[in-house]
Amino acid sequence: STRSFEDFYTFQYGSLALCSNQPAYFGKGTKLTVLEKDVTEPTLEILSPSQNELCKRNRVTLICLATDFYPDHISITWDLPELNEPTRIKTDTPVLNGHTKLYSISSRLRVPKSVWCNPDNKFTCIVTFGMENGTETYRRSIHGSQDCVKKTELVKKNNNTAKFVYLMFFGKSVLYGLLISVFMWKMKVSNVTVRHGDIPNVLMLKINNVSITLI
Repeated sequence: STRSFEDFYTFQYGSLALCSNQPAYFGKGTKLTVLEKDVTEPTLEILSPSQNELCKRNRVTLICLATDFYPDHISITWDLPELNEPTRIKTDTPVLNGHTKLYSISSRLRVPKSVWCNPDNKFTCIVTFGMENGTETYRRSIHGSQDCVKKTELVKKNNNTAKFVYLMFFGKSVLYGLLISVFMWKMKVSNVTVRHGDIPNVLMLKINNVSITLI
């Protein structure tokens, strides 16, 4: 059996089952696990914010992934630059892959977009993993992107261009409609016939088969 590094504040006292990879809790302190396979160290990766977030939101998400490890004695923290704006961290519980019998875990860090778009800012994911003879610490870092502002501006420029093209075609459609209306009006006027009667001061107009007498 191995003793993990974790201290769990739990009210489960003296679990009776010590099956393979089933933890036993002793009061407010130590979690013990009987291993059914060799320890496998985690693989770390940090995923940068998506382009969709950068274009549409004021806050963006960085994701730290720790995959393919065993057992599930693990914790994730973040080392961040000094920020005046608040950050949000959400870490999931380890998930077991039923096929490989290995665990994975993710931690999401949300920061203002302006913080991520500063290349001087460094974001470090720190994973502490429980080994048979103690703990091991792993780090993975990523710097803010200096291209995200340019990409965001390019997307906005493309959107503005699309809006301009739409308005231009809409304006042409309206103008075309007006020209058709004027043309139809002229056609109606051209169908007007004028007849002089016996009385010079009487003018007969016939518009669309409707006779109008003007005196």
